[in-house]
Amino acid sequence: MFFKVLIKDTGTHPDYRDEFLDIENWAEDHCSSYVYMKITDVADVTMEYDAIAEYHFREERDVTLFTRGIVTGKQIGRAHV
Repeated sequence: MFFKVLIKDTGTHPDYRDEFLDIENWAEDHCSSYVYMKITDVADVTMEYDAIAEYHFREERDVTLFTRGIVTGKQIGRAHV
């Protein structure tokens, strides 16, 4: 079973892939059950919020660690859950 966390891009970064890769690097370094990340393009006519990233984990404890890091902004400052 996998646990999935969805994150939208902030709309402030010219290349949302860089933003998502920063988050993925943090997950790889801090979450032993991190599996992979998938980006889905949801672009419309605006330049904001053009993608959603899915981060997949095997263990719920890593999902908690990951989401707390995002929400508090201590480890990952630019993400929006």
